[in-house]
Amino acid sequence: MTLLSRHDNAGLGHHCEERGGETILPAGKAGLILRRLAMTGGLRLEPPGTRRRQAGFTLIELLVVLVILGLLGGLVGPQVLSYLGGSRIKTAKLQIEQLSAALDLYRLDNRVYPTSEQGLRALIVAPTGVNTWHGPYLAKGEVPLDPWGHPYHYIQPGQHGSYDLYSDGSEGEAKSVTNW
Repeated sequence: MTLLSRHDNAGLGHHCEERGGETILPAGKAGLILRRLAMTGGLRLEPPGTRRRQAGFTLIELLVVLVILGLLGGLVGPQVLSYLGGSRIKTAKLQIEQLSAALDLYRLDNRVYPTSEQGLRALIVAPTGVNTWHGPYLAKGEVPLDPWGHPYHYIQPGQHGSYDLYSDGSEGEAKSVTNW
C-alpha cells in the first residue's frame, strides 16, 4: 500500500482513492505513472502529517555561532595584541644590545665612541678623519629602525653612561626602551 500526502493528492483525486485516512494509488497504468513520479522526486509518497526537514541552519544556530565567535574574539584578541606589543619591546631590547656590541667594537678600533653628530651611521660608513675604522660594524650594512619604524636615538656622551641609546617606543606608550 503506497501513501500520498494530502498536498500531493490535491490534483490526483480522480486517480486515487482514500480509505481510512490513507490515499491508495490505483493499479495499472495510472498507478505506474504515479509511482514513477514519486521515484523521480516529482511526487512525495509519505504518510499524511509528515514534514520533511530542509537542509541548512536555523537562525538560532547561526546566532549561537556568532555569539561564540564574538566571545572568543573579545577574550583572545586583547591577549594577542598584548603579546605583539611585548614582542616589539623584546625586539627593541635585542636590537639595542646588538647596536651596543657594534659600538663597543667601534671603540676597540678607534679608542672612542662615535660622537652624537657622527651618530650610529659611523657603524656603517667611516666618519671623516677616522683612520683606524675597520667597519662596517653591523652585519646587514644598515642601521636598523626600531620595531615601530623610528630611528634609535644615540647621544654621546650620555647621561647614564658613556653613551645613551634608546627608542621612544610606540606613540601610544609612555615606555621607552633603553641601554641603561
